[in-house]
Amino acid sequence: MYKMETTEKQLAVVKDSGHLKGIWRLNYTLINPNGIAGFGGKMLANYPDAVTGKERILLDPNGQEQAGYHINHTSQDFDPERNPKHRLIIDWLIGSPEVTVPMNQVRIDKRYAEHKLSNNRAKLTNLDHQDLSSLDDEETIDKVVGIIVLDGGPKALGIDKLRFILSRLNLTYYDLKHVSDPTTEKKKLRKKLKDFIRTSLKNAKAVEDVIENLDEAKFVYEIKEMIRLDILQINNGMYMYHGNQIGISFESLMKYFKDNVEFYTELTGKLYSKLKK
Repeated sequence: MYKMETTEKQLAVVKDSGHLKGIWRLNYTLINPNGIAGFGGKMLANYPDAVTGKERILLDPNGQEQAGYHINHTSQDFDPERNPKHRLIIDWLIGSPEVTVPMNQVRIDKRYAEHKLSNNRAKLTNLDHQDLSSLDDEETIDKVVGIIVLDGGPKALGIDKLRFILSRLNLTYYDLKHVSDPTTEKKKLRKKLKDFIRTSLKNAKAVEDVIENLDEAKFVYEIKEMIRLDILQINNGMYMYHGNQIGISFESLMKYFKDNVEFYTELTGKLYSKLKK
């Protein structure tokens, strides 16, 4: 590898070395049809610094200049806290326009992020930061599940509210096998919702949003029940009432009812009369 003495000290890309703590992993995505067998490595060249405009050169611990960094493996770990060479490589990689770095994992001048190329095949991540993120995700999921399983108090969700939430999420909100046994059906619906929440952080947040907007969820539930009980009909994709078109989509039907509150109140009266039978 080409080396030469450097004549000018470079400032680090990451100003606070504390942000380089933990294990970092460099992954390189292959696109050749032969996979790893056809991988001959990838050279990341020295690059113009996004902040200074000067060429940023990779240095070794002795201050010797390198031609860049050669990726020899599709996945490689670095420990910049304990290895001075790794510290220099990671700092250089973070500034490279050819390396994608999650910006929530390190504090750098935004100009480095702005100069990143799109569709980079090299990605650098802090594994310790990922572990913390996973813990945060688990806590959020556990918090939402905790709301679902409450049996008492003003925040407890009875079977009706469980139906509202499930219907808003486009999930089945009746358990036909146990519909005549409210206690068992509530357990079944609760389990369905817990399973949905635990599938992903995205689902947990979706449920949390619905719980915070239960009136809207109830509105969706009531409209779906009107359709189920044939108070409203769907004909060729159109929502109808006594042969009159009142919506071309579910969203437009919701808007129609919000604009015609008295008519909606009349229909919900019919709905709850049917539900009591």
